[in-house]
Amino acid sequence: MSHDPVGALLSDVRRRLLLRGALRAAAVALLSVCAAVALLLALDLVVQLPVDARRGLRWLPAFLVFPPVIPMLRAWAHRDARRIALLVDERGALGNVVSTYQNPNAHGPVADAFRRRATGALRSLDVASVVPLDVGRLWASTIGAALLAIVMLIGSGGRDVVTERWWDVSKAEPSARPVTASVTAEPEPPPTLGAIEFVVHAPTYSGLPDVRGVAGDVLAALPGSIIEIRGGGSARDPELTVAIVGGGVVVFRPADTGWMIEWNVAPDDRGMALTVSDADRILEQRVIPLRLLRDRPPVVQLTAPTEDLVLARSVGTISIVVRASDDYGVADLRLHWVRSRGSGESFDFDEGEWAWDRIVGTASSRIATLSLSLDALALEAGDVLHVRATATDGNSVTGPGIGVSATRQIRISSDDDLVDVTTLVGFPIEREREPLLSQRMIILLTEELRDSAVKMDSVSLREASSKIANEQARLRGRIGEQIFSRATGAMQDPESHLDFEEGVVGVFLDELQAAVEQGPVIDPETGIASIANVDIPAHEHDSDPIISINRSLLTVYNYMWDAERELRTARLDPSLVPQRLALDELQRVRDSERVFARGRVRVAPIDVPAARGTGAVDDVSPAPRSSVRPAPSVEAKVVAELDALLASARTPTGRTAAIAISSLALDLLQLATDPMVSEILVEAAALAETGDPDATRDGLRRARRMLRTPHMRTGNASILPPASLAAARYLDAGSGPSSNARGGETTVAPFVFATLRYESGDWDSAPLVPNNLIHSLAQYTDLEVSPEGVVVDLASPNVFEYPFLYLTGHLPVFFSEAEGRNLVDFVERGGFVFIDDHNHDIDGAFHRSVTAELRRLFGSDRLTPVPNDHELYSTFFEFEDGPPITGHELSGWGDGLIHRELFQVEVADRIGVLYSNKDYSSEWSYHSDNKRFLAVDNTRFGVNVLVYALSR
Repeated sequence: MSHDPVGALLSDVRRRLLLRGALRAAAVALLSVCAAVALLLALDLVVQLPVDARRGLRWLPAFLVFPPVIPMLRAWAHRDARRIALLVDERGALGNVVSTYQNPNAHGPVADAFRRRATGALRSLDVASVVPLDVGRLWASTIGAALLAIVMLIGSGGRDVVTERWWDVSKAEPSARPVTASVTAEPEPPPTLGAIEFVVHAPTYSGLPDVRGVAGDVLAALPGSIIEIRGGGSARDPELTVAIVGGGVVVFRPADTGWMIEWNVAPDDRGMALTVSDADRILEQRVIPLRLLRDRPPVVQLTAPTEDLVLARSVGTISIVVRASDDYGVADLRLHWVRSRGSGESFDFDEGEWAWDRIVGTASSRIATLSLSLDALALEAGDVLHVRATATDGNSVTGPGIGVSATRQIRISSDDDLVDVTTLVGFPIEREREPLLSQRMIILLTEELRDSAVKMDSVSLREASSKIANEQARLRGRIGEQIFSRATGAMQDPESHLDFEEGVVGVFLDELQAAVEQGPVIDPETGIASIANVDIPAHEHDSDPIISINRSLLTVYNYMWDAERELRTARLDPSLVPQRLALDELQRVRDSERVFARGRVRVAPIDVPAARGTGAVDDVSPAPRSSVRPAPSVEAKVVAELDALLASARTPTGRTAAIAISSLALDLLQLATDPMVSEILVEAAALAETGDPDATRDGLRRARRMLRTPHMRTGNASILPPASLAAARYLDAGSGPSSNARGGETTVAPFVFATLRYESGDWDSAPLVPNNLIHSLAQYTDLEVSPEGVVVDLASPNVFEYPFLYLTGHLPVFFSEAEGRNLVDFVERGGFVFIDDHNHDIDGAFHRSVTAELRRLFGSDRLTPVPNDHELYSTFFEFEDGPPITGHELSGWGDGLIHRELFQVEVADRIGVLYSNKDYSSEWSYHSDNKRFLAVDNTRFGVNVLVYALSR
């Protein structure tokens, strides 16, 4: 409780007096300002005040703020307690209680009794009754004046117009009042761009006509085009500046009416920005997005042969038909061939071109044919002929563009693989050899006989059909032998039968052999032939591979019997049904056995936890890896600014808003993405300049919908998305050489080693390399790694799911159109491809073909040596002399040379494609358990390659 009730009361009264004074002063000041603003705007609408008058009168509302504020300041400065006490006595209806209470001369018992009674009375006093605020009417008048000022503001043309006339008076239009030349000269109008139009002159090779348009039309041009842009405004150098997005060159010069620019379109150009400015501000800006037309390479289709061929002999004729088309014309069409001979890692090859027999068609579409005589080629058994067509266009600016067809392989079968023959070309061969025809060949013979049956009598038809039935019977007999040999364990692990109960195996095999010798049993009701008199012993479903394979072969045997029976009666079409079923089942059996095409090696997954940390690093100092730190996203910035514009209650319009929106369009053009969003923003900027807020907002919304929402990495929102594919999944935030932990718990998916499967060549020639390197990665690093690798088709979009791809082989490599496109896109998105020549031969088929393909896809000068002091050789382990030498190089295998360097295709200051002709595929193709026999682990450089790929 206060000991001075009068003092507390007087303080409350003083504060209320000051509050009332402040409210009255603010109301009067605001009322004066609004009234002055409304008066000046109304006066300007009626009489159009001159510039000098507006320049002086624009300060009047500011001066009217001070008169009502001064009394309030004075009241604040004078704090006379006596006057306040008299005011309380006067309005409080308490007499002179307050004044008497303050009298210092009042003493004694009477005075004390008076103070006690006065204290009670003062506590019941309402301060609001002493000092009422009473400012409601005044504020009502103020609000009315403010509404009047707003109405006048709208009537004067809106905020931008009022700001330009009253504040930025130097840009306002001259006064409409007539003046004489001797008094004041009219100000010179600001420079402008005026109406813009363009003409596109396409490059000569395209043969396209000129295209004309105006600002707002879509501008599209091929690289090498000359674009003339004209404007009817008064802008001149240096007020007008021209910037090409992408770095092209322009020629600017005045024209008879306005200005003109000649723009020689470069391959990287994405648009143009025209800016008119004075010394300190932008007066006008126009952005012209460019849709750069890409001259695609020719499309080449090898329409015949339609598939790879396996021939019995190098005799006969094969028809080769190629169709090539291009947007602007095919300049050249050629047919290349490569012959490879050998096996394993010993290959010899020749190459060359064949002349066409005939080429027909127009300049934009051509069809070429060649009747290839196999007799003149002198191919031997086991030889492989690779055939591919290439076409070039007439692009003399960014080309020529080179299109390639699919590669067809024509293989001459050896004696032990005649079962793979796929065509009748090369048959018949010598009868004394009595070749066993494959089911595919029997189908071809049946189809050929069916097509010629209309010209044959019934006797001849039966004889020909019986010959095919004999071939089917011979093949069925071989299948029977396979069933018995597999069941006896002759081709399998003898321990595979140990799961049977004692004695069951012998009984089963005896019955099976007898059934095979006896032949199928025909069901009298269904007519279906089957080996039905042998009961297969009870067994776990798929635990015994012998029984699983036997069931499939038994099915094939039954199909062949049905086909043979139909052929005996010359029922050709009915016989083809079981023949094709038999072929499908044989292929399924073959695929189930085939793990790798050449090696047929079954590799168990790596036990990553057991291998973790077992690699010795005592003799080396693994180098730390740098984290990928991407640049801030321009697109995220544009999205944020668009969100801010759309979140405002009123869409900004006028010239200032138009310049801001066009600047966003210019920012997006810098990203080298689809210019469509920039075109929408340019249109929105033009609408903003015309003062149409609804249409402007609609354009901003359309642009915002087309832009993706910026993605932030889960777990750390302060880091923007990595710029590359590899970094996006394997960004290493740790500082140690073998750490990728995030606060004790990993946040990245395990690394998966991906081997590339491509259409040409032997892609799976090194089946042990992936698991060996996976084992090494677990041995030496803490990187999360999957225990086994995957095989991914280069032509498939699945390649983009992996940061690292491995490609090897012995045979020539010819990428299809889809494979080449995916390879380039993968590397440019941030992926890493390791290509290793399994021949270690600089004059070999793989080396010459794959390096030619890389130069075709990335550019003739892009494949360059990797310096031996490159960080690749110190990313983890230190290799001071560059790439380590392989054992094959030391022994003189292959070309007998030691290759001192690797090669690279560099993308954005990093290795995108690493190419080796040192044959690390042979060096690392062994089971990881055998590392214990090596004095020095030769896969350590593989660790460097993987760590570089995952951290750069």
